[in-house]
This record gives sequence, structure tokens and C-alpha cells, in this order.
Amino acid sequence: MYPLRSAYFPGSVFMLKIGSEILLGPIEHVRQQAREAYALFQQDPHHPSLRFRQVHPTRLIFSARVGLHYRAVGIREGIMTRYGMLTGLKSEHVQTYKELHAAVWPGVLKTIKECNIQNYSIYLKETGHNQYFLFGYFEYTGDDFDADMAKMAADPTTQAWWRLCKPCQQPLEFAAEGEWWTNMEEVFHQD
Repeated sequence: MYPLRSAYFPGSVFMLKIGSEILLGPIEHVRQQAREAYALFQQDPHHPSLRFRQVHPTRLIFSARVGLHYRAVGIREGIMTRYGMLTGLKSEHVQTYKELHAAVWPGVLKTIKECNIQNYSIYLKETGHNQYFLFGYFEYTGDDFDADMAKMAADPTTQAWWRLCKPCQQPLEFAAEGEWWTNMEEVFHQD
């Protein structure tokens, strides 16, 4: 285990990992590199030299390169993660599904919001062969996705809603075992 030194950046808490080798310069040199990396991060979080990436599969814990020998690890607050997902819709239930979603229950909407989901949309597409797909998009603003999804799944009102919606849907043939909506990889985004 490497010793850790902490550094503070506005809006985030970062810890600098100090490698097992002896530092070649004073700690102020490392702090200066961290400040420069953070300034670059503010301009362009995806700048290649930062090698910025999420290091935990569900929590908002990130790592960025700070100079050649150090990385900053931090928990980001106030950020959002975008999700895209896909599933099928049975042709005989298209109208029912549209009617359900024209009047989503207030309790379901409340739970969605309480589980840190915003800007949630579902799109419908017919392929022309009497086959239908649903594309869902939402933004997650919490810091523990798995816990929030478990909270949503445990909500009795949401469970009742899902019992109405699920018979309309059909998982895709390439969906993983037990997967109802298939998550998608984001390959481009621009604000």
C-alpha cells in the first residue's frame, strides 16, 4: 500500500498517490503539478494527458494523471452520468405501452427522482418488419448507482408499475441472462 497525501480542489476531494520511490522534488512541486492538471481538467476533462477515468464501477470515484509519477484519485460531487439502454416492445402491446407512459403514476415519478435519476426519456422505433425497439435515456446524479437501483426495485409502487410494463416488453435476443433493458456504451457526447 502506498502512503497517501491529500490535496483539495474546489468541488472535489482528491488524494495524491505518492509512489514507493523517493520524491525527487519538494512536495510543493507535486502540488504545483496537481494544480496544473486540475486547471487542464477544468478546460477539458477528456484531455489525453490526464488519462481521466472512473476507477470504481458504480461509485463516482475517478483518477487523473498528475505528472509522470502521480495520479490524483477523487470523489466528484455534483456530476451526472448518462445512461442509454435498449429493449424490445411486443407489437401487440405498442398502444398499451404508449397509454401507460402518457400517464405515469406520480409515485413512480417520485421514486425515479428520489433515486437520483433526471431527464429520463423513452423513445419508440418500428423497424418496418412489425418489430419495435425502445431506447431509454436518463441522467444519474447520485453517488451509489447500485444502492439507488435497489431502492427503486424495492419500492412497491414501482414494482406494481413494472408488472404492467414488463408484459409489453421483450428483452433483446443478445441480452445477457436476466437482463431486461440492455445497457449501451456512450461513444460520443457534446454539451
